[in-house]
Amino acid sequence: LALYGGHASIHLVCDERTTAPFYRVGDSAPGTNIAYLQLGLPQYRVSQMVKNGGNVLDAYGYVNVVSPSGLPIRSIVGISPDPIMFVALNCPNVAEAQAFYQKLGFVEQEYPYARPN
Repeated sequence: LALYGGHASIHLVCDERTTAPFYRVGDSAPGTNIAYLQLGLPQYRVSQMVKNGGNVLDAYGYVNVVSPSGLPIRSIVGISPDPIMFVALNCPNVAEAQAFYQKLGFVEQEYPYARPN
């Protein structure tokens, strides 16, 4: 297991009672929200993403796919599996969002490369 590093999980909570859709096709999602979850994989098959209910948006250099649950995901080919490289956020006020996440203990890090330069 040391080969794969630390494992992480992400738990997303949404208000199931809302009647207004949060993501509208072609529009940016309002407020602070997840832009996409980036995963590094040693290989992937677009056909399997489609077979399992993913909506592939584009696949040039990396694959942008929306999961069946609505979570945008970016998959890139790496030298080893990296379950979660990072979560990209949309936010209307970067400084405010940065302060919020720093209070939670988050720290800035360099972009995690999935393969050596």
